Amino acid sequence: MQGRTRAAQLHYPLLRRAFRYHGDSASCSNSNGKGLTFFMAPKSLGPKELADHASAIGYLCIYYAELENVITQLISRMAGLKGEKFELFVNQVDLLKKLTIARGLAVSTKAATEWYDDLELIIVDIQSHIIPKRNRYVHDSWRVTMIPEVVLRRFDRTKVAKPQSRKLPVLTTQEYIKTSADDIWQLSKDLVAVRDGLLMLDDGFHSLQFGEAPQLLPQHLRDQLIARRKPHQEANKAKPA
Repeated sequence: MQGRTRAAQLHYPLLRRAFRYHGDSASCSNSNGKGLTFFMAPKSLGPKELADHASAIGYLCIYYAELENVITQLISRMAGLKGEKFELFVNQVDLLKKLTIARGLAVSTKAATEWYDDLELIIVDIQSHIIPKRNRYVHDSWRVTMIPEVVLRRFDRTKVAKPQSRKLPVLTTQEYIKTSADDIWQLSKDLVAVRDGLLMLDDGFHSLQFGEAPQLLPQHLRDQLIARRKPHQEANKAKPA
């Protein structure tokens, strides 16, 4: 079990390397302390107030791609397919559809109930928490303000609010939301935790194939996923039928 988990983690070395910036250069060291120093372009091409946001969004995109790769890896294992022919199909499918495929395969393969419940928690979290926020951070416009350390995110959305008594409907096409770089970093942390949880479940499904007890999510991660799920459940209940 330990060997398989370690082998899976070797495909995702990014978090095990330490990056240190020195002006216009950076050093990268592995766990053994050896590394390289290389020169790089300026870290910021725009307002300095957006530098931290830009860095956070960049890492968010990197981790998001890794998350999709792990989902694809799990689908491959559950479906018993791999190689070029599998990739010809799966490369045409976006992350949301891959989540539906993963859920269906888990049912089709009659996976253990505890393992399936953990997978369902992760799938719902990706659908309701990670994907919507990631899409807004990546696709919305960003604006600096005259107030130090206040950055606004512009969400372009057409919305007609229901009128109050004897008043006309209110039309809005843009929404400005105060968003800090820490908000984006927190989403990356959530994403990395979910990605690592998926790696555990991928290893757990491999154990199921050999008749062994599957590896499940650690309780602290399970608690976090459940806590994030509650606001979405309450919001759905509040929507009119």
